[in-house]
Amino acid sequence: MMDKIVEWFEKKNIKRIKDMGDFWSMKKRLHDLEEFYDFIFQYFELDKLLQDRDYEHKRDFYKQKHEVLNYFELLLTEIKPYLFLALEMSNNGDIDKKFKKKEIKENSIVNMIENFIRLRRTGRNRIYYPHEREEFEKFKEKYSNIVEFLKHIDSFDGKTTGSILDHGKAIIEFKIDKKQLREYQLQLNHWVRDCSRATKYRLIRI
Repeated sequence: MMDKIVEWFEKKNIKRIKDMGDFWSMKKRLHDLEEFYDFIFQYFELDKLLQDRDYEHKRDFYKQKHEVLNYFELLLTEIKPYLFLALEMSNNGDIDKKFKKKEIKENSIVNMIENFIRLRRTGRNRIYYPHEREEFEKFKEKYSNIVEFLKHIDSFDGKTTGSILDHGKAIIEFKIDKKQLREYQLQLNHWVRDCSRATKYRLIRI
């Protein structure tokens, strides 16, 4: 894992030098181990978490024990397999920007990964069997005016269109009546049974 990450940075550094020159190399200044320890100390904000005492010798300071060190050790152990994934995500401009702006939540990313893993490698789960597909197409044809009506009102932007008057005009334009709409809703429950929200939209409204 660490070899892979180092290789990733080496390639990125070569491109960085090629694009911007040697001055911008990630390796322009080399750090020693003591500086690296200091970086880790600051990274985890240990100065705020460790006991606030005066130590006569620096080595005594480093010998102190604290429960937060256990937590961070467990954290690093747990996330190690995901470090490369995090690296790739942080270098994807769109994801990184939205994540830092909190437009994408951690749970959303976890859910996307879970959904991907659950997909069968042969593709999406079967929605309808062949004989059902023909019946489904007949259903869409029968209620095509309602399908087109739903697509039409979805196009309203809420600013210049989407008023009660706009909906009323659409109902008249697509000849929607209460009885037909009730029948459509009842039959729709059968056709969208276990479908996801995205699949329902794809099958019914498009």
